[in-house]
Amino acid sequence: MRKQAEIRKNFSGRVRAALCAFVFASFFLTGGVSKSVNPSYAQCASCGCVATQHNITRGHVSGEHTLTRIHIARELDLHREEFIIKFFFRGHVLPAMMMMTEQLTATAMAQMNAIGMFFDARNQIQTQQLIQELTAKAHKDYQPSMQMCTFGTLSTSLANSKRVAEINHFALSQQIQDRQSLHNVMASAGGGTIDVLGRWQQFRERFCDPRDNNDELSQTSGGEPPLCAAVDGEHVNRDVDYTRTIDYPKTLKVNFTSPGMQADEEKVIAMASYLYGHDVPQYQAEALIENDQLAHEMMRTRGFLAKRSVAQNSFSALVGLKSEGPAATFALRRDYMSTALEQLGITDVADVNRILYVRPSYYAQMELLSKGLYQMPQFYTNLYDKPANVDRVRASMRAIGLMQKMDNFKSRLRSEAALAVLAETYLTEDHRRIQDNLMSRTADGVR
Repeated sequence: MRKQAEIRKNFSGRVRAALCAFVFASFFLTGGVSKSVNPSYAQCASCGCVATQHNITRGHVSGEHTLTRIHIARELDLHREEFIIKFFFRGHVLPAMMMMTEQLTATAMAQMNAIGMFFDARNQIQTQQLIQELTAKAHKDYQPSMQMCTFGTLSTSLANSKRVAEINHFALSQQIQDRQSLHNVMASAGGGTIDVLGRWQQFRERFCDPRDNNDELSQTSGGEPPLCAAVDGEHVNRDVDYTRTIDYPKTLKVNFTSPGMQADEEKVIAMASYLYGHDVPQYQAEALIENDQLAHEMMRTRGFLAKRSVAQNSFSALVGLKSEGPAATFALRRDYMSTALEQLGITDVADVNRILYVRPSYYAQMELLSKGLYQMPQFYTNLYDKPANVDRVRASMRAIGLMQKMDNFKSRLRSEAALAVLAETYLTEDHRRIQDNLMSRTADGVR
């Protein structure tokens, strides 16, 4: 500050000296001295000394002016460099601007930090809200219902029961075919007469009703025992009663894969013997078969057996569908099915046993799944549930419907095959007649 004061003081003194010299020089150049005051000056004005002095003065003024100009320029440079730039700008303005910039930067960063915190808070809240919504939706959608448990429980081991039904279907078809083809392990191996005698003995011991034929089957004649032996009511006429033997029961005690003969198996086989191939072919020795005529008759007989097997296939398929299910998988399933029947109003244990037996069949299971469940009032009240559970029930119903449609499709295929064979049988005579005419015309043409 002292240095700046000294610079300003020197600058002011030099300016005052320059101004005094300029006024003094102007006074002499303009003839500022009055001639009346000093006449000798007027005379001396035209002398050579005046011009010399004038030139000296002008040179002096010009020199002083140059020095003053240089001095002013130097002072202005010093003022600009020392005062404005170094003292004022660098000493005060620049630090102030730097501090202001730093403050503004810090304030802006603090503001951005606050805005970023708002962004983070919004994202956090939205994420938490989404997680809570998904959690609530998961709790709502993935809460199982009793309806789904009913479908899942009653459909357990359905595929295993279907496989057992197919095996019994094939086994019964094979048994019927073996009987008609006089297989050596069958009672009909000796021919039709022996087959009838064996079935007659079975009829007397198992299926005879003493009240039939005007109650004469229970009468004794000539000391001989009555025609009908002691027969219980469970087996009476079951060899010919399709309703009680096949149609009414939902489950038959039939398992052709196990050794021994169960009660329902005997009834089913006896009925099949009446329905398909009541009269089996007579036994022909090998020597007779070598005859061309008998060989031709045997081939015709086998043709009839092939056509008959198409018709009896539907019977075997129905028996297979109603055959009892596997033992291992029905240890607990029957209890659930019994509970379902109780909800339908079937509370009598005897009725439940007649429907399900010990091991319910594929037919019984499918009837309960495709028909019985929809007769329960609880089924419709349970539909007042979460949308996801309703969709699951709808998917289960569609799955059961697809299985039922497949069973209907197979049944239609069997019916179509039977109708085709029936039509072929009706057209056999016409076919032979046309074939004979064609052979006759061919023979006439040759002659």
